[in-house]
Amino acid sequence: MSILTLNQGTNHQYTPDGKDIEGAISLNNLSDVTITVPLLNNQILVYSTATNQWINTTTGNVTTLEELTDVVVTNVQTGDVIAWNNTTSKWENTANSTATTLVALTDVDITTPSNGQALVYNTANSEWENGTASVAVAIDDITDVTITGLTNGQVLQYNSTTSEWENSSTATSVALDNITDVTITSVANGQSLQYNSTTSKWENANIVAPLVDGGTY
Repeated sequence: MSILTLNQGTNHQYTPDGKDIEGAISLNNLSDVTITVPLLNNQILVYSTATNQWINTTTGNVTTLEELTDVVVTNVQTGDVIAWNNTTSKWENTANSTATTLVALTDVDITTPSNGQALVYNTANSEWENGTASVAVAIDDITDVTITGLTNGQVLQYNSTTSEWENSSTATSVALDNITDVTITSVANGQSLQYNSTTSKWENANIVAPLVDGGTY
């Protein structure tokens, strides 16, 4: 059974271990509570592991985003949103990335668009800009093709020096003698092409009929 004693001088009651029961009526009289004055309206008690005390603070009296320690609001503009920044470990205001039109995109620059224009990428400013699209409608419009003095029967031939396709009068093989594995020499009527394994060529030659043993009649 606990016995309370009365101190006539203070008129407070004390527990056997000397604790002032009536004196602990206010928070600041508790041994694990530290109240710092002046007290402000709407302050709360927050436990501090550094001092092992409950202390009064205004942390809970937040009325704006800027008061939060992990929020940075700078030059806020209409339509801004709060987005997390991994680099600063803060929530920061930034332009709304939910674009609903092309002109709202950060890498698009549209100036006085006109009918039939297209978006063309500009490497100088790393942006997409409205302009007249250069669509190839003829072979000569292609950047790696050069047509000069075009004549009937010409073909496109690749030029490794200029890295371009150019028109040329170089004839394609339209005769047997133009084929690289065929050699025609003094062709005569009735000759045929015969393969010569020594030269690895097909060559014109007379047809030699095989001898046939007719037997005894």
